[in-house]
Amino acid sequence: MILISGIFATSTIALGSLVYAYRLKKKSYSDDNPMQDLETVNV
Repeated sequence: MILISGIFATSTIALGSLVYAYRLKKKSYSDDNPMQDLETVNV
């Protein structure tokens, strides 16, 4: 029973993090100012 509860909790956390990452990605693409092209930096 403890093993099943642990698997369920871990799966719920993983699913929640995927949904959160998807929402952040969707929000960043919907902004008026898209990501700028990155340039290399010479040191």
